Amino acid sequence: MPPRKSSDAAPLPARTRLVDKAPSASASVDGLPGSSESSGTGGSKEGREKEREREYVTIEDLALPKSIITRLAKGVLPPNAQIQATAALAMSKSATVFINYLAAHANERTINANKKTILPADVFQALDDIQFSFFKEPLEAEFA
Repeated sequence: MPPRKSSDAAPLPARTRLVDKAPSASASVDGLPGSSESSGTGGSKEGREKEREREYVTIEDLALPKSIITRLAKGVLPPNAQIQATAALAMSKSATVFINYLAAHANERTINANKKTILPADVFQALDDIQFSFFKEPLEAEFA
């Protein structure tokens, strides 16, 4: 799992650019002669595409373990209930998106307060921000 960037205030879309890589020492600025692209000595097209793919984080990279999601879901279902594999995958992706969205809003509150650490109060306020305030009271009771 990639490191958390606490300076990001915006929610993460499905494909997010993690880092803007600095030009390498062999590449020149503004495509001047001698750059790796203009001289033909640069990497292959496949190599550049693979490098671009490594710069992005997808929902699959951040997904919660399917086994944990399935166990949580089965815990609230009747004993003989079955969960189809695609349903477990849908729950896993949905939970991942929700957690990322909530974390992004909590992080935004943290940054606006000139703090670097997300506190439980930031998460509870973020629940209000994303219109999930009905979760707030039961979660505060569980947290206390």
